[in-house]
Amino acid sequence: MLVALLLPFLCLLSPAGAGKLLVIPMEGSHWLSMRKVLVELSKRGHEIVVVAPDSTLLIDSSDFYKTKTYPVPFKKEDMEEHIHSTAARCFSQEPFLVRFWKVLGDYRKSGAMFQASCKSLLYNQELMKYIGDSHFDVIFTDPVSPCGQIIALHFSIPSVFFLRMVPCAIDVHAAQSPDPPSYIPRMFSVYTDHMTFSERVKNFLIALSESFSCSIAYAPFEELASEFLQKPVTMTELLSHGSVWLKRIDFVFEYPMPVMPNMVFIGGIHCGQKKPLSQVSGWLGRVVAVTHLHDPMSSSASVLLFLSLLCSAGGGRLLVVPMDESHWLSLRSLLVALSQKGHQIVTVAPEVNSSVEASEYHTLKRDFRAVQICRLLSAQTCLPTSQERLRTAQTT
Repeated sequence: MLVALLLPFLCLLSPAGAGKLLVIPMEGSHWLSMRKVLVELSKRGHEIVVVAPDSTLLIDSSDFYKTKTYPVPFKKEDMEEHIHSTAARCFSQEPFLVRFWKVLGDYRKSGAMFQASCKSLLYNQELMKYIGDSHFDVIFTDPVSPCGQIIALHFSIPSVFFLRMVPCAIDVHAAQSPDPPSYIPRMFSVYTDHMTFSERVKNFLIALSESFSCSIAYAPFEELASEFLQKPVTMTELLSHGSVWLKRIDFVFEYPMPVMPNMVFIGGIHCGQKKPLSQVSGWLGRVVAVTHLHDPMSSSASVLLFLSLLCSAGGGRLLVVPMDESHWLSLRSLLVALSQKGHQIVTVAPEVNSSVEASEYHTLKRDFRAVQICRLLSAQTCLPTSQERLRTAQTT
């Protein structure tokens, strides 16, 4: 399955003639996904060289590839501290404006650290000479940090991008793909692809504000690229030279969006490979608890178990504990299909929620205790829906 997903990329490095691959990865979870691809390419006989800072968190040496390191002006502990503080900010209960300015500060610090690492690589004469003399066939890189693309342009080497997305839809604009805010929800907007007029206006305003926030993170890179390439260049212009975009997304979980021909969806490539179920039987009289299928903690076996229900001829009993908002909207269509196949479905949701409503396809059980927990967390899903507000007004 891995080979099928990466077929366009593997064609560039055909097994008949093993190629030389230069890899300039991103740190953290980005690397964990990319490493699986490198292992597969190495098994096909390709020569792989990974270039990384000497102070890394997860990037390590391996028998499947060579590792070249270069010194950077910060320590491993500095990177760990920055990642932990940024992650903790996601759960902060501070006022919006306070969190907004702190997030901008995190963007500025991230941009400065990655720019410093990139500058150390670009001006490392020994390593750059090695790259130039090695005559690599392709550069495999994560465009969230455009350092790999700067090197690709400098040595005129084709580049293949491996990513989920680039903030502020820079990847979409670089590939010259349409990006209408009328039905493509922006990051953190919590909207779906079906928006009211007012929601579309808000979505459009968020899209306009993205250029401001991303300029803080990527302005140092644009300055460095312009200096090194000796010509003015923007982040969008840098990434517009990418040959193939391998995107770790899939329309199973993403809203509809235009896609360019050189974009290949490889969603799920980073998921663990589990053994298939040997036998699935005895559905009658059993209750299966299903949470939202996009939960990263769900195992592949759980997903297979649920998909087996879809094909089950006999009616089973299904307990659904969904998440609110767009998560529920995605899950609801599956419940309709299961109900039409004769399965009995019971949905448990907070008494006050935004999207989960009763339907002829499932029985809705409301839990008042969930409301109390929700209010303690100050979650947006505690907001009553328009139907619930109407019912409250009628009773009072």
